[in-house]
Amino acid sequence: MISFRNISRKDISKVSNLRMLLLNNPNSHYGSNNVEELNTIQNAFCDWLKINIENTNINIVISMNDEGVLTSMGIGIIDNRAPIKGSLSGKVGWISSLIVHPDFQNNGLGKETLAHLIEWFSEKSVNKITLQSTEHGEKLYEKMGFNKSIENTFIKEC
Repeated sequence: MISFRNISRKDISKVSNLRMLLLNNPNSHYGSNNVEELNTIQNAFCDWLKINIENTNINIVISMNDEGVLTSMGIGIIDNRAPIKGSLSGKVGWISSLIVHPDFQNNGLGKETLAHLIEWFSEKSVNKITLQSTEHGEKLYEKMGFNKSIENTFIKEC
């Protein structure tokens, strides 16, 4: 059986390791195939988790099976932006690192993890949610009511 809950400090290592499956990808702006760079990113992510685990504008949801294997994770972040269409309060949700462990994919875990994040955003009165997707995740997001933006994303590393 799979159960969902919010991350705790004892989960940080497992969550960090699962996220590295996503980041070990040189074809994305956030990924790399350089082991040293990936280790630096992983250490920084662990530090970020320790700092933000209690942040009420961040929700890190995980799922585990009965054996204690981390099966999925997703991070929801609330940004406070200038008011826009669909969010006059300026509260906009950002979904980051929605990942299902490869051994557990195609069983609805991505959909269920995403549903937990959407519910949390709703409870926080967030009316607009944004995310970036890999090609692999596009169909899920479309099924869950997300629309592909016509805007392009530009990234500059400083």
